[in-house]
Amino acid sequence: DIESVFGIKISAATLPEIGERRIRIAFPSGAKMTIVMSDEGKWQNAASFTSADGGALNEFIAVLHGSMEVALPGVRERPHIDYYRVGEVATIDAQQTHATHPTKGSIVVGIMSSDWEGATRNADPEFDAEIAVTER
Repeated sequence: DIESVFGIKISAATLPEIGERRIRIAFPSGAKMTIVMSDEGKWQNAASFTSADGGALNEFIAVLHGSMEVALPGVRERPHIDYYRVGEVATIDAQQTHATHPTKGSIVVGIMSSDWEGATRNADPEFDAEIAVTER
């Protein structure tokens, strides 16, 4: 039992609304690693995050298979979209509104430091709507 021996919790979830399967590994320090398998290639819901202690929240997302896009607020209400290929790593300041889009069939791994312990998610439906109408 890995949880009782090492304090590492492993969970799995299916998110049919965005066509993803996820495996999350939570470490005793609060650090997290999430493996995302994108079955349908949909945008994840946009959000920003706030740390429990007001510190920085970074996320590193490595593309293991396929490709991924990351949308950030741009100029004149138009999102800025960066593209990442296999082997590339996106570094995201999670305190800034962002959304990720692993393309269909992609596998990406998100790594979050222990600063994420107690972090809160702040949804941004307006940015979701902007992404939906942005040409790529």
